[in-house]
Amino acid sequence: MCQGELCSGYKAHTELALYASQNGTKSSINDMTQDERWKVNWQEVMDFMEANKRRPSKYVPEEKLMHHWWRHQQKLFNAGLLKEDRIGMFKQLIETGERYRHVNQYT
Repeated sequence: MCQGELCSGYKAHTELALYASQNGTKSSINDMTQDERWKVNWQEVMDFMEANKRRPSKYVPEEKLMHHWWRHQQKLFNAGLLKEDRIGMFKQLIETGERYRHVNQYT
């Protein structure tokens, strides 16, 4: 169980519930459409990068789900399988990620 700050999974669940209550359309995470869940995940990754000035890490347990979501979306994008309405938002995510890309300090 996480202590102190909220776990990423719990944070995503509460953000989904908050998003649903703000839009007044859905009442729980199970009632949300895939598009609504995708937008919440996209927003969570964008907020993380803006706050931490870096991409989510696959090594930090609280960030692992965001990292895996991003990599899966990138694979879909490269294969041409990402939905048309998501491509613009994902390109914005890629641009933001490039700004915060890790640079090796020793080379």
